[in-house]
Amino acid sequence: MPGSLPHEQDILKLPSPKRPPRLTSRRIGIHTSSAGGVQLAAERAYRLGCNAFQIFSSSPRQWAPHELDRPQCEQMKRLRDRYDLKPLVIHTNYLVNLAGVNELFLKKSVEAFRGEIDRALALCAEYLVLHPGSFRGSDREQGLMRTAAAIAAAPKAAIKISTKAMTPESRGTIENRSSESLLRRAVQVGFESRGDAFR
Repeated sequence: MPGSLPHEQDILKLPSPKRPPRLTSRRIGIHTSSAGGVQLAAERAYRLGCNAFQIFSSSPRQWAPHELDRPQCEQMKRLRDRYDLKPLVIHTNYLVNLAGVNELFLKKSVEAFRGEIDRALALCAEYLVLHPGSFRGSDREQGLMRTAAAIAAAPKAAIKISTKAMTPESRGTIENRSSESLLRRAVQVGFESRGDAFR
């Protein structure tokens, strides 16, 4: 099919540029594919003229985690240093719902989120984007507290965390106009007892 996306989209299938892409002093990024290895996302971002980028560290629609190996992480770091690519943002798996009431699903969500944190740390990512999820079958305050508890339980080691909640107009989710301050307070409560820094 002429003009189909699969043939047009992967810039790595084009010849290497003879000159470096023209970059701006502002940080401009794109969500890039990690097909062929997560490190190739950095090369794609650079060739597209970006100096920041976002990736999925694993399949966004599967529970099975992707295991990163050390050479991939080291190559990603080398490319980011060479091209001055920062920040790197990891977008969490779409299946993760830390606000949910289903215990089995919540357990899988916490495990998946823990994997996202581990991969973000391995890749030296500056940010990890999380959509906390839906609290359907409960209320917002309980959903927020479940989310805070899950975020606090997920890391294997103490980490610093800051929150910026998404704010679309929607019902039955914790993502609405007042959610940022509520989630910030809930996450702070969740981390207080561990002595972690919270900003």
